[in-house]
Amino acid sequence: MIKKYKILIVGLLITVLFNLEIDLSAQDKAIEIEEMVITATRILQPSDEVAASVDVITSSDIEKKKMITLADVMQSVPGLHMAQSGTKGQTTSLFIRGTESNHTQLQIDGRKISPNLAGGYDYTNLNMDNVKRIEVVKSPSSVTHGADAIGGVVNLISKEPTEEPTHNVIGEFGSYGAYRISGSSAMKINNLSYTASLTHEGSDFQRPNNRYKQTGIRGKLNYGSDQLHTDLLFGWYEANAGVPGIISFPSPEDHISTISVIVSPGLEWRPSENWNHKIYLSYDEQKQDFVSSFFSNEQEMETWRLDYSATYSGIESFTLLAGTEAYTTEVLREGFAPIDESQDNAGFFLHSQYQPNKQWNLLTAVRYDTYSDFEDAWSWRTGVSIQPRTGLDLHTSVSEAYSIPTFQDLYFPGSSNPDANPERGLSWEGGIKIHSGAWKLSGIVFWNEIDDLIQFVPDPEIEFTGRVENVALARTYGLELSTAYEGNQFQTQFNYTYTEANDEANDKRLLRRPRHQFDALATAQPTDFLYLNLGATWILDREDLDPNTFIQGDHEDYLAVSASATITWNDFEFWVRGVNLLNDQYEPIAGFPATDISLFTGLKYSF
Repeated sequence: MIKKYKILIVGLLITVLFNLEIDLSAQDKAIEIEEMVITATRILQPSDEVAASVDVITSSDIEKKKMITLADVMQSVPGLHMAQSGTKGQTTSLFIRGTESNHTQLQIDGRKISPNLAGGYDYTNLNMDNVKRIEVVKSPSSVTHGADAIGGVVNLISKEPTEEPTHNVIGEFGSYGAYRISGSSAMKINNLSYTASLTHEGSDFQRPNNRYKQTGIRGKLNYGSDQLHTDLLFGWYEANAGVPGIISFPSPEDHISTISVIVSPGLEWRPSENWNHKIYLSYDEQKQDFVSSFFSNEQEMETWRLDYSATYSGIESFTLLAGTEAYTTEVLREGFAPIDESQDNAGFFLHSQYQPNKQWNLLTAVRYDTYSDFEDAWSWRTGVSIQPRTGLDLHTSVSEAYSIPTFQDLYFPGSSNPDANPERGLSWEGGIKIHSGAWKLSGIVFWNEIDDLIQFVPDPEIEFTGRVENVALARTYGLELSTAYEGNQFQTQFNYTYTEANDEANDKRLLRRPRHQFDALATAQPTDFLYLNLGATWILDREDLDPNTFIQGDHEDYLAVSASATITWNDFEFWVRGVNLLNDQYEPIAGFPATDISLFTGLKYSF
């Protein structure tokens, strides 16, 4: 339980920020700019017309709050919970509204990034250099983006170069020998442009065998005219990390090496005002070597993916989108527990929007998928968004989504189940958003029912054993509340998420989903050259498996506080930041402790 003195300290820090001499008068109202999103429907349109829950985090938000990785960004999004087994390079799980981690799809500029064998991603290996904004769709999106999106989609959208070239170099150093050296560049010459970033970082962290190093490159080449736009997205990173294991059973020699590559050319063609065509071809590859005292293996996963869509808006009040996508994935693992498997998929989707007036927007979508290893599946979604007056947005939607078992569910030794069936989810949500000047208030109610949810079920007869199974029924439901003030010199946001996530068949809660999550953020600019930022996340009432007995039970609450101060001068930016400032001794996942208080200082030069 969080100690009282820690709460008092947080309250004091927040009070200090709230009492800075900042003008919160009427003249400090933010200029309202219509927020455009593309991930929810594949069509670029105002966020209040998509009949779905979409959170947008801009590059300005990321920079001011000194968010370094995608994992840092996801921590403060209402309805999301990030659980990490230790530090960078270790397993990371992202739960959207109580659904599974492998129910979230990751994209970069609309291109799907293939997950690992467990169906997840290492969100700590994705740095925020050259990111324009991040769109987080918290509504089921299988009908638009395929089977692995029962929970939603996270889409990183790259910055668009301007006529004025921008370049920067960054150096940051901190606790436990941590360092991060990076550089980014963006330039546009007539119709040709590019963005590129290079990062090298590392840390020893505090536990034995917890070292981490990573080098990564990500970028995009663009060529565009009024009717035709082509681009080439590319990325590569190599990470090496020690695997310290759980506290009670440490692994002094285990380590893992990962190489990830993506190359994706794309083309967008607008032959007329009413037609728009998009096509992407993607190749991504993941190689991973794991070595321990007991066994070792080498695995490689390759995916080819083709995605085509066409949008037509030539009928009054209607917008139609149709498309197809297909992929093939091959997995080869040598050494312990060998795998040599492949999967193929082809999907076809149709999406329609009817907007009879400026207040109403009705959406309907349907999708058909065929799989090499599973039965064919239909997905659908229907919703409506309403703007009865300026500053008031309402939406509701119902959808059915579909998710196939991961390679790890099917083939991992000791706990796999080759007879695992796909999962199917039925979801409903309803939301309201009120915004007036610098103030925003939103509330969303959600409900998900998932048939045949895949879960690890311990064997009651044999200790430390079990396997994944399709539980008969799982249900999640809850409430998201958010309020924000966005002034010129001061911004604050407070989020609360209530989540019930239960395995109805076995009358148990789903693991690692907190019932209550509070997030508070405050950013102040008391002078033209100084930014101050304070953030806190409070997690309450969750359950996990005891790593020693495999028995499910209550897991500790925790409060994580971070802060940063940034000074800008001409082309230079200097900052200090701190993580886990209360030095709370907690475990995001049972058996894997969070890092103690950590301090960092950095310098950025832009030219």
